[in-house]
Amino acid sequence: MIEIFGFLQELNDSVEVFKKHTEIRHDWVPTLVFTLFTFMNSIRIFAYVPQIQKVIEDRNGASAIAYSTWMLFFLSHLTTVAFAIFYVADLVMALIFFGNALACFAILLATFIKRRTHDAGLKTPH
Repeated sequence: MIEIFGFLQELNDSVEVFKKHTEIRHDWVPTLVFTLFTFMNSIRIFAYVPQIQKVIEDRNGASAIAYSTWMLFFLSHLTTVAFAIFYVADLVMALIFFGNALACFAILLATFIKRRTHDAGLKTPH
């Protein structure tokens, strides 16, 4: 476990050296990275809509949706929210990832509801 933390610290140190080198030579890079990060992660919320729609329209109880995948995405976004708040003190980043976490939660909830209603429909005699 200590080796993993050592590796992560070395990786973090390398990133810091790269950032300092890049900022000195190219002042526009941090602005571009921030703009692209904010834009791409903001519009990504809309990418969840087709998935939610597929869950709602599915006739097989949303069997193609993996709870584990969407739970991992949900928890990943929540940890990024915590990182944004406690590590980099960036409220915009926190809000963006909170929106993504909510979208993942919506997919999980829609899948849960769909599976429950689908299973209930299978149990009732026709």
